[in-house]
Amino acid sequence: MSEEPASLEDSRTSPAVNVVGEGGIASSDRTEVRRALSGDGRRILVKRYVRSHHRENDSLAREIATREVRLLQLIEQSEAFGGEIAAMRLVEHDCERGWLSFEESPGQPLLKSLASFRGVSPDRIAGGLKASGRWLQALQNVPFDQRDISPLDPAHDPLDLQEYCEIRWQWITTWSSRFRNSDLPRRFLDRLSNLVAIWRPQPVVWAHGDYCPANVLWDGSTLTAIDYENARPRSPWIDATYFLVTLQSMAINSPWKRFPVDEWRRHFLEGLGFAELPNTPETRLCMLKHLLCKLGSSCRPRNRALPDRLWRHYFRERVIGWIEAELARPLEGIQNDDAVG
Repeated sequence: MSEEPASLEDSRTSPAVNVVGEGGIASSDRTEVRRALSGDGRRILVKRYVRSHHRENDSLAREIATREVRLLQLIEQSEAFGGEIAAMRLVEHDCERGWLSFEESPGQPLLKSLASFRGVSPDRIAGGLKASGRWLQALQNVPFDQRDISPLDPAHDPLDLQEYCEIRWQWITTWSSRFRNSDLPRRFLDRLSNLVAIWRPQPVVWAHGDYCPANVLWDGSTLTAIDYENARPRSPWIDATYFLVTLQSMAINSPWKRFPVDEWRRHFLEGLGFAELPNTPETRLCMLKHLLCKLGSSCRPRNRALPDRLWRHYFRERVIGWIEAELARPLEGIQNDDAVG
């Protein structure tokens, strides 16, 4: 059996598994996932970190893989998971070569059920959304230490929220002439400063970093979150607000489908233990951050066909309206961060 190549660019999978089929089942600019068989014949998934537009070296990919493996091990050890709230099961890993393998989890992405909600039992959808909230609660109870907090890519993902948003606006104004003479970036950053001035940061907890219906698998009785490459301790509201933003984005993307987003939102928050999203500086800051990222995604240059460019233009204008509505929300009556349990 040949030895695994030292370079992450050349490595394909673990030397202890056999890849099933020719293509990967999922890929992005950061990772490649392939279905495989373990040495004892189990069907598993092998995830390999690859270089992307801002991950130019193998060292960073190794660090991301190391943190993902550590969190998966902590989740497996946590008593908060079990029954309906499931943990991914690691099989093997080699962080030096940037890969890990894990058992396939049951179910399909919750996003698929939501997208075809008219043909899916309302109880199944409600159960998946409530379980998503409970899974997030369980993750927030997983212990961490100081080494987990630092961002692995501080040039692109700094700890300071204002710095993070300033970097995103620099990118957006470079990508799109739409904002070069606009006062929206200034007003956005001014509101950010106003909220930071009254913000009482809450103790950080483990955050998934990309918690959305596409990244939770639900089979009607068990829910498992996948894709932990952005995980690190952050605000306790960063994942919940992102989940809600992605639900609302579905309604923006396909208004003719009339998704019952308000109902879905209530189910998710119920699972999280809240009747409604608290109106605090921290939740408002998280929402602004996510909306800015959505705006950036719609402006990033891509070589796409005309229909895709037209859709991105439509989505960008809708996100701008969403940001304007968020900026128009008064600060009067905002709750104290410490008053929310």
